[in-house]
Amino acid sequence: GDSPATAQYVSSDSLGQELERLTVSRSEGRDPVFTYAGGTAGSVAKVPELSSAIQGTDISWIDLTLAFLWWKGGRVTGREDVLERPCYVVEVPVPAGQAGPYAGVRIWVEEQNRMFLKAEGVDANGKQVRVLWVKSVKKINDRWMLKDMEVQASPVHRTKLIVREVNGEKTGLQPETEANESGKVTPIPMQVE
Repeated sequence: GDSPATAQYVSSDSLGQELERLTVSRSEGRDPVFTYAGGTAGSVAKVPELSSAIQGTDISWIDLTLAFLWWKGGRVTGREDVLERPCYVVEVPVPAGQAGPYAGVRIWVEEQNRMFLKAEGVDANGKQVRVLWVKSVKKINDRWMLKDMEVQASPVHRTKLIVREVNGEKTGLQPETEANESGKVTPIPMQVE
């Protein structure tokens, strides 16, 4: 509901101490604006490359913010099943001037609900550089949210992300614990091979 639409992504340690915070604001017809704070003092710092790894994981800021879902110029190039669900395959070029390890992203979008289930970063030759899988989603107040995803940037290592809490004052979203108590969260398990 905010204008501009704003989201914050916080990385914390196992004790809940904030390590990094990236804020993204998006206005219609304009490039997104990013701000960053890091370290134990949470001091404002230069925004890192969005393709850089977060805290030594396989997950980049592009993955965490799902920034590729906002990129322009995508086109449907086929249809394939993911998790036994029919999907459109959409290929999206990396925006001009954006640094990163790949030239584009291939996204699998589930046909019926229009949710993305898988994304691959590809190089200029179309070869997969990294892959992101949606493992499960949940519904909070009639909005579908990502619950678990995995990212693989090398053949021998994967990083799993579990979303424990979603807050949204303007959107009417409630923290997951409140939504569970009211019975409005419906997890949908999915298996990824």
